[in-house]
Amino acid sequence: MKKIVVYLPGVKLGYRDLKNADFINQIESNYNVSWVFPNSIPLEFSSKSNITSIKTTPIRNYIWTLLFELSNYSYNRKILKAKQSFPFLGLSVKQIAILKGIYFTKTINLFNKIFEYFLDSTFKKYDSLIDNEVKAIVCFTSTKDLIFDDLVRNSYNTKSKIILVCINWDNATSKPFIKKPDYVFTWGEQTSSLAESLHKIKSIPVGCPRFEHYKNDLEIDLGRYETLNELKENYICILFAGVGFPFPEIEVLNKLAEILEKNKLYSFRIIYRPHPFAWKRVEIQESFYFKKYVIFDPTITLFEKDDLVQYQFLFKVCKGVITAYSTILVEALMNNLPLLLIAFTHDNNFDWQNAARFAPHLDILKHSSDIIKCNDFENLESEFLEIINKISVNNTSYSSLDLSKKIVLQNHLSYFENFKLQLNKLL
Repeated sequence: MKKIVVYLPGVKLGYRDLKNADFINQIESNYNVSWVFPNSIPLEFSSKSNITSIKTTPIRNYIWTLLFELSNYSYNRKILKAKQSFPFLGLSVKQIAILKGIYFTKTINLFNKIFEYFLDSTFKKYDSLIDNEVKAIVCFTSTKDLIFDDLVRNSYNTKSKIILVCINWDNATSKPFIKKPDYVFTWGEQTSSLAESLHKIKSIPVGCPRFEHYKNDLEIDLGRYETLNELKENYICILFAGVGFPFPEIEVLNKLAEILEKNKLYSFRIIYRPHPFAWKRVEIQESFYFKKYVIFDPTITLFEKDDLVQYQFLFKVCKGVITAYSTILVEALMNNLPLLLIAFTHDNNFDWQNAARFAPHLDILKHSSDIIKCNDFENLESEFLEIINKISVNNTSYSSLDLSKKIVLQNHLSYFENFKLQLNKLL
């Protein structure tokens, strides 16, 4: 079997998706795999193959963070033509001060060169891991990853091809590449085309393991779950999907509940599904009408945390979806559900309106007049009533599924089979 190195995220959604798609077992059955994890190896990882845990030094992490934020700023300004300010999410006060100082003195290019020179001069070589027999280094991550950059550095002067496999929809387009791989594997033809035009990197669609459960022809029997069945029988439900970045979700839900009461839409209920890794927010009091019309997603307790089948049950109950551009919108399209996308800038941490306007991967949504968009809180009532109207008249005739197929490769092959097919062509 051909020898490859596979770098996996240790936590959160990426590892979960690959594990649930049985990707880890299948790749070990087809290749001689050496696994690489950041910092620590997941406790449940049971592979008997060669496993390496890579740790980066604090000083390199610090310098790399500054370099990435400066590169991201330039990428947004020069490539995306977006006046996106520094988001500063997760940065220390000192780092923010340094970045602002570099920006205001107009020395971004100079410090980019200094920081990159430092990182190029101090990276650790993994000669025992990446030897002459390794055909490919496959990285399941995003470009915002120092270990990925170091693996690219390690690939220089070897015969190994380095491949970035995008974990999330926006990974190939929304961020700069400090170090470029040989190839990028993306969700679908849309992001492959964008990655090639924006970054000049050969990009190939392979699909997404997150949606693998849709290929299993699972019979969705709501009768197995009394709570879900009662919701479907007694109410018209709309899913409100939370997001990771700061967003005034409770404030919006309070308003939506108020609109339902005001318009005497007593048969409607909003199912609220918070994002599992959301940034901490300022607590806002839930209103009286929130408690009347909003229900926290029951599938969170009915299913195991990593059981992605729960989404199929959830979409069986809900007649429409509202979200601030969560990736769950792709599943709404796959299920041909009316969709309301909202983008209100909440504070200085993240400019939602700017992101909705300039993010390359979201551009495909602008050309569908059937997807309702609301970028102003003052217009929320009219846009909310529009999605209710679509639900009430069962107006789901638009080609949402066709749009979803441009975003995510959806063929008869499994995610691993698509991945293997493309990888073998490169080896």
